[in-house]
Amino acid sequence: MEKEMLVVVKFKDNMFNKFINFVNSNEGLEERRKFATVEKSISGSASDKRYAFFKMFIHDEEALHGFLRGNKITKPIMDETLESYTVYNLEIAKHFGFI
Repeated sequence: MEKEMLVVVKFKDNMFNKFINFVNSNEGLEERRKFATVEKSISGSASDKRYAFFKMFIHDEEALHGFLRGNKITKPIMDETLESYTVYNLEIAKHFGFI
């Protein structure tokens, strides 16, 4: 079963484009498919490009966290570009009527 989740990332200075280029590359898409239905994903960013959000439908939450913490493929780019991230389970928010 897929979980609807929201990921908010904060970038290190001037790292937005590098991160986005990676997640949209063939390698990045392949990694994202391991935990999410990529075609359903929705993203947006702050006007200053310091933050971005990704609403995703996750089928492997552990792999999502591994992707963000940095696995064998993603660790170099995550260490270079991300200052922090937070993952929200939107299923819980729906249950309690927040959304």
